[in-house]
Amino acid sequence: MDEAAARVRAAAAFRLRDRLPRRVLPGGVRHWALALALGAAGAFAFAPFYWVPLFFLAMAGLFLLVREAPSVRAAAARGWWFGLGQFAVGFHWIAESYRNNPDWPDALGPPTVLVLAMAMAAYPALAAALTRKAGGDRRGAGTLVVFAIAWAGSEWLRGHLLTGFPWNPAAAIWAGLPAMLQPLALLGPDGYGLLTVLIAASPALLWPATEPRRAWLWPAVAGGALIAIAAFGAWRLERTPTAFVDDVTVRLVQANIPQLDKWDPALRRTHFADYLALSAMQGPARGRLMVIWPETAVTDYAFDRHTGRRALAARILPAGGVLVTGAPRAFRTAAGGIGIANSLFVIDDDGRVRASYDKAHLVPFAEFVPARSLLAALGLDRLLPLGGDFTPGPGPVSVSLPGFPPFRPLICYEIIFPDEVRGPERPGFLLNITNDAWFGTTSGPYQHLAQARMRAVEEGVAVVRVANTGISAVIDPLGRIVTRIPLASRGVVDSALPAPLPNPGVYARFGGGVFALMLTILTGFSIILYKN
Repeated sequence: MDEAAARVRAAAAFRLRDRLPRRVLPGGVRHWALALALGAAGAFAFAPFYWVPLFFLAMAGLFLLVREAPSVRAAAARGWWFGLGQFAVGFHWIAESYRNNPDWPDALGPPTVLVLAMAMAAYPALAAALTRKAGGDRRGAGTLVVFAIAWAGSEWLRGHLLTGFPWNPAAAIWAGLPAMLQPLALLGPDGYGLLTVLIAASPALLWPATEPRRAWLWPAVAGGALIAIAAFGAWRLERTPTAFVDDVTVRLVQANIPQLDKWDPALRRTHFADYLALSAMQGPARGRLMVIWPETAVTDYAFDRHTGRRALAARILPAGGVLVTGAPRAFRTAAGGIGIANSLFVIDDDGRVRASYDKAHLVPFAEFVPARSLLAALGLDRLLPLGGDFTPGPGPVSVSLPGFPPFRPLICYEIIFPDEVRGPERPGFLLNITNDAWFGTTSGPYQHLAQARMRAVEEGVAVVRVANTGISAVIDPLGRIVTRIPLASRGVVDSALPAPLPNPGVYARFGGGVFALMLTILTGFSIILYKN
């Protein structure tokens, strides 16, 4: 009796499955439209919205679309449309940079975002194609595991190929919830992203449910995993209160200078005086003071050689204090030409340059142009940055100063590359200076801050972040924001410096090896599921 009833339920489920797709999604175009809508909805799971349930809906919906695709090619198309929606919405803030650049037409902003989204959509397309190729049209948990592996692998590629752009990885949906960020210390962004996608897409196994009792198993396991993650995160936050370095104060200075005014030569002295005045507004600091200005706060290309301006900067410092500021640096190359670097300088209370760092990971089409001569030959000169390309620095360094913990300088979007944050020596903290004024009050600065919070948890060290227009913040090693200056605000704030965790976490020790181990284990697990 039970066996007969089970056969009837199974037949009914298959008939329902065969009917509904034709009624709801009768054609390939509508499948693509649904994929586009799901991708766009999923983008709202990232900062500043953090509507995490939409990411679950998006991943489960994409998995269903890929699993039910009639061919690998159709699956790739659905993945591409999904990626187009996710990246067009998630990267819309890039268009704002055209409004803040007088040399570029504003109207080119949206097409630029669209072209970038079209290119980045190749990664979800690859993940979808691999899932359909390896999983066929199977509807079990094995295909779900393949989907999560393929998605995480495509995100890894996005973060490394063609200089990489790991913006808004799957794990970043948790950046607004410190408790949910804590697995980053164990798994890193790639491993946690894999786990996040596996959990988010698991409800798709309920449809169509040919064996209802068994179908609930994997979503139930996913729900239990979410509860376990939240409990682990809450426990870790509770047992690890923020500890601070003795006798060190960091002063964050956010002048909120509009991008259109920032490089005006007639305003250069005014801006410099503004930073000096803001820096002197606070009272005496506790212990040694580190005053921090943002990326290119000083727009003088010879700041490191101008003793007069360095002397003025030194006047705001107490004995033993230092100023950290961003400034472009012009220099003579070995070939006799002029090179330009996006640099960071440390100035002591005598006005001397105690340390410097040149940005190593430059932004394509903003700080350098790949194949510039070819693009110019095609008549695209007006769309390219004026002047020559910046010269990249040698890579990660650790800056040691008397009385301060050693820090790793990171300029602008260098903070979004987890592999490049790590160096041969563990720093006392990460120092990120940036100029997000290009992107106004869009979601871009919030998403940038979210990735800085991820790096803090991954490495178990504080992140001190200073931005021209915000968001400036001090972040403790568990991703909690100790203090901040809001976006589009002018201000200065003093903060104690959070101390690093006594011992680095699993990810800080082994890096990408954690992700490789997860891929190996889950690949074997998916094979076992297929055989059973």
